[in-house]
Amino acid sequence: MELTLTAKVRLYPDPEQVAILQQTVDAYRQGCIWVSGIVETTHCLQQTVLHAKTYRPLRTQFGLRSQMAQSVIKTVMARYKSVLGNGQPWTHVQFTKPALDLVWNRDYSLKSSGLSLNTLAGWSTSLLPCTGWNAFLMGPGGLVRPNRRTAMAVGFSIFR
Repeated sequence: MELTLTAKVRLYPDPEQVAILQQTVDAYRQGCIWVSGIVETTHCLQQTVLHAKTYRPLRTQFGLRSQMAQSVIKTVMARYKSVLGNGQPWTHVQFTKPALDLVWNRDYSLKSSGLSLNTLAGWSTSLLPCTGWNAFLMGPGGLVRPNRRTAMAVGFSIFR
């Protein structure tokens, strides 16, 4: 039997890591806003077409790493498909809250030294102690900053 849960884990970054994480989240959000503008004008929700139009600019203009650029495209497409799937008319999707979608073993992983996150400045580690997490199968995650505290929402599965 598989049980899937989502946990909100508080991270403990040092001041330098907070600045790097904030820059990463801001660049990700700005990339989402930019791609959303392209989707709104072209009405294109095909990943290959959007990738061809946006991938290189996301890497060069916003400084996003390769997996983050892919995540921006997928996040924007998912938001538009959600709006359309709910029966709402075509509208411009806004990205106002700072957030960062993370993919297990590409954007974040667990090392012996702690949680390791992919940022604009490379991998940032030791954000929390990592004892006991190896028993879980980790899934997608998201970096959020509620009440100025850095946290990560992560999905994981437990097998019995």
